[in-house]
Amino acid sequence: MSQADLFGQAGAPQPASGAAAPRPAALAAPLGDLFAAVPADWRPLTDAFRASPVGQALIARVDAARASGATIFPADVFAALHHTRRADVRRMRDAGVHAFLVGEAFMRADDPGAALAQLFA
Repeated sequence: MSQADLFGQAGAPQPASGAAAPRPAALAAPLGDLFAAVPADWRPLTDAFRASPVGQALIARVDAARASGATIFPADVFAALHHTRRADVRRMRDAGVHAFLVGEAFMRADDPGAALAQLFA
């Protein structure tokens, strides 16, 4: 599949006549609403950013672009925060881990924190 195909450009298959084109998983709510839905343990960090001048400017810019018809990806900009507890990140930092990727296996686990803990067991 070419890059153009990934973005629905030239050469991409078209839906059958009368069929609705699939909608991308794009941001469908104001960014402030997503900030409000962040898990409670992450809120001290996200609320501080949200209240900062930089955070306010980002929210205004993203919401204005979305309101003007721009497609903003991803649909849930805070998805990783829903799958990773802040305490787990602190524990990793305290163990000397300074960077990590939240892999799909962790995100699909019933208890991502336990799956991550198993990695260090």
